[in-house]
Amino acid sequence: MAAADLSILMVAVLHEAMTDLHALNPSVDPDLPGMFARFVGWTGRGPLSPAR
Repeated sequence: MAAADLSILMVAVLHEAMTDLHALNPSVDPDLPGMFARFVGWTGRGPLSPAR
């Protein structure tokens, strides 16, 4: 999987997580910078291992 593909996938997963969090507790605002760092931020930190 290319790094760009992984980043796009993780953005989609982040969107789902934000939707789920809002559905479970609409009165609480999520930590968006923290969630971005946990879901997407790490994906750009270097090359991935080649697929086997």
